[in-house]
Amino acid sequence: MRQLDEKLKGSEFIGIIIDETVSITVDNKLIVYAKIQNKGKIETSFLGNYNLHSGTAQCIYEKVAEVLRGTGVELSKVMGLGSDGASVMTGKRAGVGALLKRDNPFLIQVHCIAHRAALAAVDAANAVSQVSAYRRTVNTIHSFYKHSASRTTLLRQLTAP
Repeated sequence: MRQLDEKLKGSEFIGIIIDETVSITVDNKLIVYAKIQNKGKIETSFLGNYNLHSGTAQCIYEKVAEVLRGTGVELSKVMGLGSDGASVMTGKRAGVGALLKRDNPFLIQVHCIAHRAALAAVDAANAVSQVSAYRRTVNTIHSFYKHSASRTTLLRQLTAP
């Protein structure tokens, strides 16, 4: 990790790729990757999977700032942001990209190609009735736990090491 911190500090500019996720126990998480140029080559490095207390743009922005500052990187060095197309990430006034543009007005924001491919796969899957039935089942199970604090607590107890 120390070597990565040195690479991040030494890079003139960096790009970040972020995605909000939810753990099986319904905890908000943020995955952060950094793209840097090192000796003429582009490297993508996993920075971590961090807990979020909420999924708001402000909370995500603050977590990104905390992570980068923890590695010695100022937000003014962030030139690129890759994320899904959710409004919390891409909102023009209050999305994460807009908040990061306050630190660096030259930041370029892109909708991640992997997320676009996933959206296309969902559209294709919805055309197949068996896949739709499977998704409904999985979503029902998720909803069963998500909407009950006692069930979620029991699930955490069952999955604890």
